[in-house]
Amino acid sequence: MAVDFKAVGHYFEQLRTDKHLSRQQLANNLGWSEKTLQRIELGQVDMKLSQFVAYLDYLTASAATAVALTAPPTAAPEYVDDKLVAAQAAGDDGALAALENALRAFTGRGVMPWVHHELAALALARAELAGNLRQATAVARRLFKAYLQYDQLTPFDYRIVARLIRYQPYAELRGLYPAAALGQNHFRWLAVGRLAAPVQDAIYRGLFESALASGDVAAVQEACTMIQARPVAAENLHFQVAQREATAMLAALAGDVAGGERQLAGVMQALTMLLPEAAAKRLTAGMRRRWQQVLSLQ
Repeated sequence: MAVDFKAVGHYFEQLRTDKHLSRQQLANNLGWSEKTLQRIELGQVDMKLSQFVAYLDYLTASAATAVALTAPPTAAPEYVDDKLVAAQAAGDDGALAALENALRAFTGRGVMPWVHHELAALALARAELAGNLRQATAVARRLFKAYLQYDQLTPFDYRIVARLIRYQPYAELRGLYPAAALGQNHFRWLAVGRLAAPVQDAIYRGLFESALASGDVAAVQEACTMIQARPVAAENLHFQVAQREATAMLAALAGDVAGGERQLAGVMQALTMLLPEAAAKRLTAGMRRRWQQVLSLQ
């Protein structure tokens, strides 16, 4: 039987990162060189049986799980999460339910922490599609608290955390970063500057949504200022729109409601010209909702 070394290597890497171990730390603990471990995780070598057993034994995983993980959707967490995001964007609860069932079936073959987290992310997505804000908030806050127990997060963790930010009380989020670091893309618990742009975008937008939910004018102004100050690449049009929206919000909060309305109208008109109709409607509806929230703060 042919062995997919890359799939097995990816599984081993995920086992390690789920335990929040660096490659060097695990290599030292196993008595291997970091280079050897790197080649195994990249699927570049056919490892010895003794290495296979030592790896699984140290990380308390089963050989059966390693063998079973060569086929999607359980082979890679990013693959599963991409399907979750696509299904939610399409409003397809049936696809989300099927993905949830596949993951639950997988739990009988040995579970890694990311599976539990992705199941919670699925529950959040389904609650959002159903418009059940109370359930979505409960799921998001419970999962966020679980992540706060970790000293460091994996790239996959960050993908989920970015979607949880908006549900957290702003005062609690405010405690995760010092005032001196607002312009440095850095929070005590997560270094935003090292994350992929879409994840950074989601974190900042989540902070803004959380500030709005707080009903605190100073919090909204602070979140808008953070969005304005964040350097973004020229091709990141999505976040540039968020920055223009933040500028309109700040104008309204400073008393220039008419000026803010003009700025926001310009942004929404541009969106209708640049994006497909469905996407433009979704984004402009969100802007109108946030605008009304800002006006209610005055």
